[in-house]
Amino acid sequence: MIEYLSQPEQQIATLRENAFFPVIETEIPQDLNAGTRLEAEAVQRQAASQDALPSLLPVGLGAKGGEFNKVYLDSFQRIALNNEPVEQVLQQQAGTLQQIINDAGAACWPPDPPSEGPCQVK
Repeated sequence: MIEYLSQPEQQIATLRENAFFPVIETEIPQDLNAGTRLEAEAVQRQAASQDALPSLLPVGLGAKGGEFNKVYLDSFQRIALNNEPVEQVLQQQAGTLQQIINDAGAACWPPDPPSEGPCQVK
């Protein structure tokens, strides 16, 4: 199954249908729909940027992953949609985020350096 899904044809089909970019080296077709094409250009510029900071999705959260994601969604809503002060929201949400990480016992993940014990929110 993995071998099949890793073939260029399947990767491009997934890109066309779901806007999930290939995880293998393959050429991106020029005939994508406008939204996916714009996203592809942005992804390529970001990946080639000298200032790029690759990072992993949060790891080690187990069942707490949904709670972790909710902190980000709530923060976005408060800052971007409700126009609440950025620093205030981030300071308030930091405690909630730290508790989730502590409860999960999740160590830091890249780009942060490895940690002994739960990662510390800064």
